Parts: sequence; structure tokens; C-alpha cells
Amino acid sequence: MGKQSDLSDYEKDQLDALHAAGSNYSEIARRLGRSRSTISKYFNQRRSIRGKHASGRKEILDTRTKRRLFKLATCDSMSCGTIKTCLGLKATKWTV
Repeated sequence: MGKQSDLSDYEKDQLDALHAAGSNYSEIARRLGRSRSTISKYFNQRRSIRGKHASGRKEILDTRTKRRLFKLATCDSMSCGTIKTCLGLKATKWTV
């Protein structure tokens, strides 16, 4: 079984339109005469280009908490444990 040609711009537009209309990968593949894996690879590639996949550990502190923590740490001479208690954080003192 040989490699089919790459998806044309017209086919890519059709893929996007059919997907937006609610068609699943199998149905799109059948309508365009392409394999399901080709359709899947196209959408996975688009998803990774747009940055949908987050890598690494999730952050414990949100942006607002980080700002408040930085403000307390620079303005006052407080220990990590005191800052943690003051902000009501459930993180360890090492995170603070």
C-alpha cells in the first residue's frame, strides 16, 4: 500500500468544515476518501501547533497568589511558614 499525496488546501478546508459541523473522524475519512489515520494525524498536528498540550507539572500557585507572595516576601521580613499561613496556602514551605 503506497503513500497517498499530502492533503491539499481544499481538503484541509473541508476537514475543518466537516469537523466544525460535528462529523467524527471516520465519517470525514469516508466522505473525503482518505484513511482515518490521515484525518487523525491532521487534527493532532494542528492541536500541537496551537499549543493545546501542556507539558510538565501543573503549577500549584496561580498568578495572583504569586504576586501576593512576592509582595509579602519583599516588603516584610517574614519567614516562609508565616507567609504560607498568612496567605492560607496548602503548599509546602519549599514551594513558598
